[in-house]
Amino acid sequence: MSNIPDRKRTLVRLSLGCLAIWSMQSVHAQVDLSGSYSNSVDQEAQTAVEGPNFVDYAGIPITEQARAGALNYTPETIDELQRQCHPYSLHYLMQAAWGFRMWPTVDPETGATVAWNMTGAIDRHPTTIWMDGRSPPSPQALATPAGFTTGTWQGNTLVTTTRHMQDGLLTRNGIPVSDQETLTMFMTRQGPLLLITAVIRDPVNLAAPYVLSTVFKADASRPMDFVLGATSPSTCMPGETVQSVLNGNVPSYLTPEDNPSLMGMTTTYNIPHAAALGGPQTMYPEYARQIAAEYQPPKGYCQQFCGGTPRGPGRGGPPTPPSTNGDAAAVPPGKP
Repeated sequence: MSNIPDRKRTLVRLSLGCLAIWSMQSVHAQVDLSGSYSNSVDQEAQTAVEGPNFVDYAGIPITEQARAGALNYTPETIDELQRQCHPYSLHYLMQAAWGFRMWPTVDPETGATVAWNMTGAIDRHPTTIWMDGRSPPSPQALATPAGFTTGTWQGNTLVTTTRHMQDGLLTRNGIPVSDQETLTMFMTRQGPLLLITAVIRDPVNLAAPYVLSTVFKADASRPMDFVLGATSPSTCMPGETVQSVLNGNVPSYLTPEDNPSLMGMTTTYNIPHAAALGGPQTMYPEYARQIAAEYQPPKGYCQQFCGGTPRGPGRGGPPTPPSTNGDAAAVPPGKP
């Protein structure tokens, strides 16, 4: 560099220094996500375990078309032979009780991470997150339940994008999702905890992005059947089990009025019917204030420990009154 003028020499040194710093930051940013992650099911416990209530679409920005499809849905739909082994799309990771195992695929020569792999579960296919910059398939390519996923690092967060997923269900109570869905996930690990925030976009069935988040915990002590569920879609064997389907009935409700759960949220929880039907307006705090005059909590409505107690997920119930026998100690609220 002796023939390079001082000013140029300084610029070269600065450039090399910035490149070295950027390289170190890039290496540091690629957090090790390897491990087995279980879901403690302390968020949206009913949704993950029992499933959401029927005709409860509040807070989901569904379109009119999606609402019509959801109101047409009946649980017997998944008892049809052609639907029994159809897994949920990748977004179900955020709505199920199961966890997953994650590990990298490494280039043996360079040591670079080519992909991150996520195991499937009892009702979800495995996922490969490609990190090598490969191009997605053409729009005419076959859509699958797992879809095609690519990933990049933004600081310490792995950002993934999934497309080419088959149409299916957005939720277990029948809201549809189309093959135009795009799923973006943000994975951030802090010690044993892995926070995944998902943003679902579907121009057909969603009028706005739908955001979900779940915290998973790395736990190598858990057996795999606890983390993943007892079986997987690849081992599912369909069978004729429902008499109404065997008799040739097509499981569906022709009109919303035929759906026996149409007013269930209103009669059970006093939720205004318009709120239970969902839509983008139900996502915002302003909407809760708009319907405040129409809503009165029912008697016995859960006041605390509603996310899970010894009674089970979402069964906190009202506080138990103190004992009056003079001997036994008062039972703490939320305890059986």
